[in-house]
Amino acid sequence: MKLLVPLDQSPRDRIAINRCTEMAKEQGATVVFTHVVALPKSLIPSTVREAEAYLAGVEAALREEHIEAEHVVRRGDPATEIIELADKLEVDMIVMATRGRRGWDKLILGSVAEAVLAASHQPVMLVNELTSREQLDELVRLQSYYLAGVVWNKQAKGDWPEDEAVSTLERLARGGLDRSVLFATYRALAHEGIVTDWLDLKFQIETLRQFMPSEVENIDLGHAA
Repeated sequence: MKLLVPLDQSPRDRIAINRCTEMAKEQGATVVFTHVVALPKSLIPSTVREAEAYLAGVEAALREEHIEAEHVVRRGDPATEIIELADKLEVDMIVMATRGRRGWDKLILGSVAEAVLAASHQPVMLVNELTSREQLDELVRLQSYYLAGVVWNKQAKGDWPEDEAVSTLERLARGGLDRSVLFATYRALAHEGIVTDWLDLKFQIETLRQFMPSEVENIDLGHAA
């Protein structure tokens, strides 16, 4: 079984990632992650590089759990590219996160999910954002708290000037993490003047691979550098 999982570098990604991880473990499925860089953004080299790094981090996290995974970055219209890639790879299913419900019974899919659902030749599994929100919010909070500590540690050790630390926090917030948690934690650590330690090495590696892949090599026995 092969699953295609489109990601858009938003907090919703974790919902789709969690679901496809469950399916891969239960059914031995291979997972293909994709991100489509829409025009004209695809003309900016850094945008494509960031998408490559992001998907590579997500892929690596699944491989750590012994799940077969790969990733593909495409350029163009998201819905069109997702449908074409699903056909090219002969996937068995597309797994996408949706925005949830408005009112009593109206499903708000988002334009990309709606277009994929209408035109896909493969079954499309839509994972509802609202029903997964509580779990997602807790993960985002923990990731935000942890990465604020990573950024503070870099600045406290003199590896980064303060303006680079702040710009990194802004980038993480734009990438889907909780801005208030990021900055509140960073300010609290700066006020206390302490370096943070985390014992959950797996959580550290997965979070860094998703948001700060260049820092993965700096982890040593559960201590973020």
